[in-house]
Amino acid sequence: MPAMPPSAPITGRRKAARVRLGIPCTVILLSGNHSCLLEDLSQTGARVATAGALPAAGADAVLLINGIETFGAIRWARNQRFGIKFDEPLALNQVVAIRDFADDYARHEQEQQLRNAREYVLGRRGVI
Repeated sequence: MPAMPPSAPITGRRKAARVRLGIPCTVILLSGNHSCLLEDLSQTGARVATAGALPAAGADAVLLINGIETFGAIRWARNQRFGIKFDEPLALNQVVAIRDFADDYARHEQEQQLRNAREYVLGRRGVI
């Protein structure tokens, strides 16, 4: 199979690669601050899961994660998830910083679960 030339056009729906995450974030809407789960992120947008009411498509939103604040608009909302398209693309170093935060967060959560289990087995804690 021949290699694609370097000038081949990008096809598909997305221009920017997405990073899979699964970390807590805050989304600020007109209705207030909402604790959510950042499922994936690119320089141009994000997919967010929520247990609460879904925002309306077109609503303005601010995504807060690990000290990074970015403005955007809700593009779609269904099945307890919604997409945010950022007004200005995130810098690549911001996406990398959030990915590093996600790696540390997952490691911290795993260590906390092990500590909780150890304490439970040793009889030092109540039910987990």
